[in-house]
Amino acid sequence: MEYIEFCGKVAEQFGLGKLTAPPDRVTGGFLHRMYRLETTAGKYALKVLNPVIMQRPGTMENYRRAEEIERLLWEQGIPMIPALERDGRKMQCLEGQHYYLFDWSEGKAMGWHEIEENHCRIIGKLLARIHKIPCMKVRAESCEDVGGEEKDSLEGARAEAKENSGSTKVKAEENFEDIGVEETGDFDKAASTAAAATSGTMATCMEGVGENAADWDAYIKAARQCRPDIAEVLEGNRELISLAEKEYAAALDSIPDMRCFCHGDMDCKNVLWLDGEPLLIDLECLDYGNPLLEMFQLALSWAGWPACELDLGRFGGFLEAYQAEYGVVKTDWARISGVGYGWLDWLAYNARRALGIECGDEEERELGSREVHESIRRLRFFHSARRGLVSYIAARGW
Repeated sequence: MEYIEFCGKVAEQFGLGKLTAPPDRVTGGFLHRMYRLETTAGKYALKVLNPVIMQRPGTMENYRRAEEIERLLWEQGIPMIPALERDGRKMQCLEGQHYYLFDWSEGKAMGWHEIEENHCRIIGKLLARIHKIPCMKVRAESCEDVGGEEKDSLEGARAEAKENSGSTKVKAEENFEDIGVEETGDFDKAASTAAAATSGTMATCMEGVGENAADWDAYIKAARQCRPDIAEVLEGNRELISLAEKEYAAALDSIPDMRCFCHGDMDCKNVLWLDGEPLLIDLECLDYGNPLLEMFQLALSWAGWPACELDLGRFGGFLEAYQAEYGVVKTDWARISGVGYGWLDWLAYNARRALGIECGDEEERELGSREVHESIRRLRFFHSARRGLVSYIAARGW
């Protein structure tokens, strides 16, 4: 009843009349909550922002910067569903709760197993279009200095990508007990995988655990008291986590220092398809970022990486379309492939959610627990699939 009342007040605040039906909870997000509103003025999507996330230092400025970038991308014709504005602002606050409101779209997000190579090519080209937009500073008084000149080229001359070869799929096994963890390089730099945690959350069993770093051993110790399933899966994969940290850090270290506008989370759940065309959502993730990092991780994602599958035809199609639009990428693919261990960030965040240091309620805590298990499964899958991925790239001559 609280959310029905809240949704009614949102409609009133935007001058949309009264609700004509109870708001429906829309599934799919892992951080915020989405509702479908029907009012006398039409249908709308309401994104209620996670209050724990909103307490993080710098979050409000990040959202303001994302809104400015959203406006710039909209002006450049990037297909999206932009947030509605009221009094010149996109983000609104009502009774201490921050939210965004959108026009409702009948577009549908695809599941991992619905994606075909053609979709990957469309998204690869769209990502390249975003990366080509001149990277000007927005909110200069509070943003990092990324430089005002256009960074519209990766290393190497622009050229047509080679013809795509046949599709090959690497699938997840029923289990990964046979995965041997061995070093693939000697790297001194450790990855920093944790996002800044917030204070003032629910009481937990986290005595001795810091809030600002991914202290895996402390997570394991704390989980033994209140989340034994989390303790078991983290402890059982501790060696893999250490290797992944080294490989991830080495990959980030080897990527050229470049900046462009990046979506930040353009996987399949954040792209709606309407009449065969994509519409981007989750635009509050927009920020400056490294084009090579986003390109590679999204190519993996659209190839099935989060579902523990890797369709190399889809992966290759994504990269081909990207390079045809943007320019041929010349880099040490074997080394940067370590960004596939990027699930470490999500694993660390969800360990904190499961243990109660960074969550708002029991629903989030349970979600964190499930995502810890899923993230470990994905790390193990990528470790087993990485060698074949690198061989595939080498065979393409990239």
